[in-house]
Parts: sequence; C-alpha cells; structure tokens
Amino acid sequence: MMELDKIISRLESFAYCYVEENDGYTIEYIKNKVLNHILNETNQVEVPEQLENVAIDMICVEFLRLKKGMGQLESIEFERIEASVSMGDTSISYVNDGTPEQKFDSMLNSIYASAESELIKHRKLVW
Repeated sequence: MMELDKIISRLESFAYCYVEENDGYTIEYIKNKVLNHILNETNQVEVPEQLENVAIDMICVEFLRLKKGMGQLESIEFERIEASVSMGDTSISYVNDGTPEQKFDSMLNSIYASAESELIKHRKLVW
C-alpha cells in the first residue's frame, strides 16, 4: 500500500534526516501500528486509498514524538514552526507563542488531530 519513500519524504519535510540503520525498524513498527489503528477505527479490512496521506502523517508524527521523547531529534531546528499553511493564494502563518519546542509539539498535535478526524468519513458500522 504505502511506500517507505513517501514516509521518508514526509519526514524530510519536517527537516528530519532518515537513516536506515537507526530508523528502519522503528518506522516499520510504527507503520504497522498506525495501519492497525486506522483499520480498527474505520472497521475496514484494508486502508482506503484516500487515507494514504493521513496514514503517512500519523506515522511521521508518531515517529517524531518517539524520537523527541528519546532525545534523538538533533537534526530538527525548532525555530520556525508553521501554525497554518494555505494552498490557494499561498498563506503561511507562524506560531509566536511559547518556546520553539512547544511550537513543534503543537504542530505535531495539530497534524495528528487533523488526521484522526479524517478517519470518521471512512468508518463503517459493525453489527
């Protein structure tokens, strides 16, 4: 379903440098965990194609939270974290409150919450 290259590219968009020897197993574990979570939340037998980007975001957020908790995020600068990004006429606003680390955590929480809300549309009822 989902290629590792897409996950790595998304991690790079967060300025994280993926290293196979250090991150390969962890990414695979988190990927399986997130995919199982999506299947359980949606009551589906396979993850819908429309949720691929949602799954990638969830995997990356879980991965970055784990790395941060272990003190292994040296490659990420916490200085300029976007609060919101618009695609239409290109609008980016930056968070001005809190420490750079708090801004990073807030961004991760926002991405994850947004991803979780996307699952509702694909939920099936189980009797």
